[in-house]
Amino acid sequence: MAESIPQAAQYHKQGKVRALAVTSRERNLALPDVRNRMISQGADPAFLATDDFANFWATETPKWATAVKASGAKLD
Repeated sequence: MAESIPQAAQYHKQGKVRALAVTSRERNLALPDVRNRMISQGADPAFLATDDFANFWATETPKWATAVKASGAKLD
């Protein structure tokens, strides 16, 4: 879900939801462990501006579509 930080932070602190990301350039101080948890799991969180993300998406989508088709993977 996408929610405001004040509301989401309360649910997170109560253990009702797990915060995965924020939509801002910098992590929010109310959720300091979101970035560290991702790094500890091997992820490399980074911010991409709208144009950069669009370019990334346009490059990656065909590459992975080809890999998935070649693998023969199917959705059930």
